[in-house]
This record gives sequence, structure tokens and C-alpha cells, in this order.
Amino acid sequence: MIPNAEKITQTIADVQDRNLDTATAIANAALDSNDHLLAATLGTWRSLIAEFANNANTIVDVKEVGELIKLETALGWRLIDKSTESARIAFEIIAQCQQTTLDLIEPRISHFTRELVSRLESAAESVKPGSNLAFAAVMSALEIVRNTAQNTQIETDSATDAPAESGRARKTA
Repeated sequence: MIPNAEKITQTIADVQDRNLDTATAIANAALDSNDHLLAATLGTWRSLIAEFANNANTIVDVKEVGELIKLETALGWRLIDKSTESARIAFEIIAQCQQTTLDLIEPRISHFTRELVSRLESAAESVKPGSNLAFAAVMSALEIVRNTAQNTQIETDSATDAPAESGRARKTA
């Protein structure tokens, strides 16, 4: 029998449970975002249909071409404003879903990386004296993992800061 087989089996089961929990949370976030997008789209369409019906009645009452041009221009600008607002709402919903997904996945990746570094450091410490090639291989792998972990952290930090900065830029514009 494999030494520590029960511990290994339990560790694998724990990892699978955490993976399932994370996947479920991500799916729920995506479904919630989809619900919000659908509600926003339906609200926009409902508003547009009501406005088009009202505009149809207003256009019928117009007697002069100049009035019709002014009315059509005003109606066009309102349509542009509604479209812009709808796009802004959709962007915010999608950005929130992206942030939620990142918040769920980032700790998992960070934990995995720390665990991998820890195990590689243990392997490096357990290398027998005189086995320079094995020691060099383990140390090289450890350095690669450390560099990858640092690069991932830098990319994650910049990805987390970018939506907040673009949100501030939109609000000040």
C-alpha cells in the first residue's frame, strides 16, 4: 500500500470540493450577470417602445416640415442617449461579473502557487548532498515557479486596478 494514501485521497477530495465550490460560484455570478443584462435590455426595449408609440402620436400632429425636422432631431438624440446609457449599464454589469470571477479565482491560483513553492522548497531541502544535478534541477524549477508567481501577481494587480481606473476616468469625463 502507498504510504499516506488516505491523506493523499483526502487532499484530492478537498481540492475537488474547493474546485466545485469555485466553479459553482463562478456559474452563479455569470447567471446573475445574465439576469441583470436581460433585465436592463428588457427595460430599455420597454422604454423605447413606449417612447416610439408616444412619438408616433406626436409626429402625426406636426403640421410643418421645420417642426418635423426639429422633432426628429430631438427624438434621434433621445435614442442616442438611451443607447449610450444601455451600453454603460451593460459594461458595468459585465465588469462586475469579471471582478467577481477574478475575486473567486485569484485566491485559488495564489494558494496553488504557494503550495507548489512550498513543496519545491521541501524537495530542494531533501536533495542528498553530492547530487548536484538533481539539486540544480529542483532549484531551477523553484526559481521558475517563483518568477511565474511574481508575474501573475503583477498582472493580477494591474488587471484589478484597470477597471477601477477606467471607471474613475468615465465618471470624471
